Amino acid sequence: MIKSRLTIVLILFIQLISFGKEPTYNEVKERFDIMNANSELKIEFNEKIYHQINRYAKEGEMSKVAGSFLFYSELFDRKFAKFNIPTDLKYLAVIESRMNARTISSAGAMGVWQIMPVTGDELTMRKDKYINDWFNPVASSDASARYLKNAYKSLNDWNLTIISYNCGIGNVQKGIRKSGSKNIWKVYPFLPSETRDYIIRFYAMKYLLTWGDYHNFYPQMLKYNYNDVEVLFYDGKSRVIKDNWFYFLNPHILTDYIPKNAPYMRIKSN
Repeated sequence: MIKSRLTIVLILFIQLISFGKEPTYNEVKERFDIMNANSELKIEFNEKIYHQINRYAKEGEMSKVAGSFLFYSELFDRKFAKFNIPTDLKYLAVIESRMNARTISSAGAMGVWQIMPVTGDELTMRKDKYINDWFNPVASSDASARYLKNAYKSLNDWNLTIISYNCGIGNVQKGIRKSGSKNIWKVYPFLPSETRDYIIRFYAMKYLLTWGDYHNFYPQMLKYNYNDVEVLFYDGKSRVIKDNWFYFLNPHILTDYIPKNAPYMRIKSN
């Protein structure tokens, strides 16, 4: 009896001293390799990815960002499955915008997926004084899926497709020509400087949102998720309840006025 109690105390002591301890390189690599084996998106693990994972795990705001991402994860899965591209590409949204639906980059890219104005125009996205589809999680997810599918047709490699989302297909093709290879790490030195850590950040985020509990990282989960959401089209006369959830779900609606036939989202009624 005393021996069993001592064993329990020893286990609890080991857990206590392990809490908050940074996982070793080999521990992370083992889990990373499992992640690779279960995804179409994979890359060789290295020190750069390892250190980026640990940096993300220590960022104070990242648990809130992760909660917003997990809210929309089902939407991203549906959109990417519709276009027959890997659903794990959804982690790009976190890298691009930290899930801030109304963020605008210095280059003019907008929304969760940081769609450039010209790209949205080509896809006939709507933008006027009432509606901005670049801020619409549904419309922008559709646009990003179309871009990624088209980029893969040109590059025929998912890692190169991922970095093209940051620097464009043309810059990736230049890197391929200069390196004489389509291996991501051989192309890496020939990418624009601001793009070189993009693939590292992508896989670090993908790992953290898969194995975060091993790093004492826990998302701030929201009350609902996208399965609790319905998309409606405003009929021009119905009363719309504009509570906090309305504003969270509809960042594309810019004013209190909702144009007739404009799409909007709400939490499903019981």
